[in-house]
Amino acid sequence: MKQAATVSGCTAGWLKGIVNLVVDSGSIEVNRRARRAETDRLDSDKLLSMLMRYYAGERRVWAVARIPTPEQEDDRRLHRELERLRKEQTAHTNRIRSLLVLHNLRVRSVGGHIWTHWWTRQRELLAPGLRAEIDRECERLALVHQPIRLLEVQQERQVRSGAHPGMALLAQLAGIGAGSAWTLVRELFSWRQFRNRREVAGCLGLMPTPYASGTSEAELGISKAGTEMRRRQDARSDDCTGKDQCRIFSTEIPDAIYCRVRSTA
Repeated sequence: MKQAATVSGCTAGWLKGIVNLVVDSGSIEVNRRARRAETDRLDSDKLLSMLMRYYAGERRVWAVARIPTPEQEDDRRLHRELERLRKEQTAHTNRIRSLLVLHNLRVRSVGGHIWTHWWTRQRELLAPGLRAEIDRECERLALVHQPIRLLEVQQERQVRSGAHPGMALLAQLAGIGAGSAWTLVRELFSWRQFRNRREVAGCLGLMPTPYASGTSEAELGISKAGTEMRRRQDARSDDCTGKDQCRIFSTEIPDAIYCRVRSTA
């Protein structure tokens, strides 16, 4: 059986009869000079040499990415679609607020009965073109709000129904709601294997990055490795502050919880 290495982001999984390794591009060794040559030939030679070292027993020569199955990838579509819709909702809301601020009009919230009553009284004070643009933005906002609500209800129903024991288990913890429990299981525990809290923090990019060289010692902050969406979701507060969330992930969830979630996901 032949072996091949592919950098994450490239599409070579369709190759048949070949063991295809997808590796993290950030884990590949590079020359640290300010200017270095970079061509396809040099990259292929580097990947080939590292592939030979990997199969010779040097397992830490790079980081091999774990690829989900098509079914597991399909399970991650709901919360990712919900994330995109929320960004679109925020964009429409910010646009409406920006147009109103141009005329020194400020509103606490956009959408709902309070907004409708306030806009009915204020819209006649604006120019026709501006009034029409805000009306169109409100229509787009209403179109986005409907699928967001449907997806949130579907997500909440599946978490509370007990169909996914791992989600129900996480939802019992303080600071983790239905949305965070769904994302944690779909992005982490359903197809990744963790042995302890340190591996979970490393996957989320929450591991510290100390710097100690000679007499110089400093803490450079968290590593921020992995997907930003997962880290942002896991640090976002459902029932407590972000600082409390970090405490929960680092100290208050015992290893037994991770093992149970992993086994039931």
